[in-house]
Amino acid sequence: METELGDVKILLDDGTELPAEVVLRDRDLDLAFIRPKTKVTTPLTALDLTQSAKAEMLDQVIALNRLGSAAGRAYAASVERISAIVQRPRLFYVPDASMTTTTMGAPAFTLDGKPLGIFVMRAMKGKSGGGGSMFNFQADNLTGIILPASDILKAAKQVPAVTEEKK
Repeated sequence: METELGDVKILLDDGTELPAEVVLRDRDLDLAFIRPKTKVTTPLTALDLTQSAKAEMLDQVIALNRLGSAAGRAYAASVERISAIVQRPRLFYVPDASMTTTTMGAPAFTLDGKPLGIFVMRAMKGKSGGGGSMFNFQADNLTGIILPASDILKAAKQVPAVTEEKK
């Protein structure tokens, strides 16, 4: 699956959209890091990933979401449960598959408020089936996961610093 970003914006609480640009793509984690194109007058709230936590199987975690425009982009919270912990090829958490309002990109927190990671989609190339397609996305090849905050922090440290021209 390949995607190309065209118009990147950061949506603020008041509905303002800030033009942004991709400053780093981590293809291994399949993450993109973005930065506003212009200097922000009011500081944006950041999540301290150095205070991250780990979870155990069956632990409950809290996901914070922003609903779509049909719901006024209101904030929502969901309680998720860790159904599996995958250790290899890298650590990640598999949330229960029950239906909630949690969306991809939502942060996950332990019950004591420490960041656990973010919800992302993990996809793998499938073996071609009888239909002759290059990709065969089935339940075995696609699953939602929680990427640990420590992996995100490690990747974020590679983001280039803001130069004087960009300030």
